[in-house]
Amino acid sequence: TDAALVAVMAAFVRSEDANGAQRIADVMRRLGRWPSAAASAVLARPHAAAGNFEAIENLLDELVREGGRPDAVCLQELLAAYARSPQPPEDDRAEICFRELCFLDPRAIHGAGEALGDVRRALGRRR
Repeated sequence: TDAALVAVMAAFVRSEDANGAQRIADVMRRLGRWPSAAASAVLARPHAAAGNFEAIENLLDELVREGGRPDAVCLQELLAAYARSPQPPEDDRAEICFRELCFLDPRAIHGAGEALGDVRRALGRRR
């Protein structure tokens, strides 16, 4: 199932085995299970932790090009990357990402407030 493939991919990501995660993505493609927002979010997680928003933007662009749509988790990872980047983008990408996240999942700004904190960190450096 898709959930099992994503779980195996997540295990590779947790063990910091990018090649293993990529092999699962390749298997998903061969099985016709790609594009997958859930798998894209898993692949984005280590980039978010490192503040590498460019890698996540590229991953999400690929997802869209292949006919998928980013989900709320994808956008949360992108927003986290913006917040953790030593040099977040100077344009409105972080704010646009936050607005899209709120549209997809209005609960994202409630609960732990992680998304709201991320957007404050991403925007606070320049506003």
